[in-house]
Amino acid sequence: MSATPSKGELRAAALAKRDALSEKQREVAAQALAKRGLPIEITTGMVVSGYSPIRNEIDPAPLMEKLAKQGARLALPTINARGKALVFRVWRPGDRLMLCELHPEDHATLKARFDPRFGYPLVYKRLASGGRSVFIRIDRFQTP
Repeated sequence: MSATPSKGELRAAALAKRDALSEKQREVAAQALAKRGLPIEITTGMVVSGYSPIRNEIDPAPLMEKLAKQGARLALPTINARGKALVFRVWRPGDRLMLCELHPEDHATLKARFDPRFGYPLVYKRLASGGRSVFIRIDRFQTP
């Protein structure tokens, strides 16, 4: 009788399978996900959260665009600090995201360039918590 795999072993196996997929296979999977949709009724104004893919994750953008056309309001999670609750921000098809690597010496530049009522607190909290990579949404910073 074999031992039950640990969560770490299961995760490593799943990541290895995902790594083995080609870019084309990921694109086909994203389109299939969008075609299938969600197993619930989408109502006008319903808030649906997605994510911005990293590494080899499937891109949910085609599904999110379909949901927006059905009337859903879309949101992406943001990390404000390690161990703290996620904050969900409005995302609309066409919004641009930019991945930045930040360093402590970037503090003054960020403070000068971001309106403190909107984007700067989000970026600064991530930097202050020891995080370096952050997605900055260029167009709007608001909550759903």
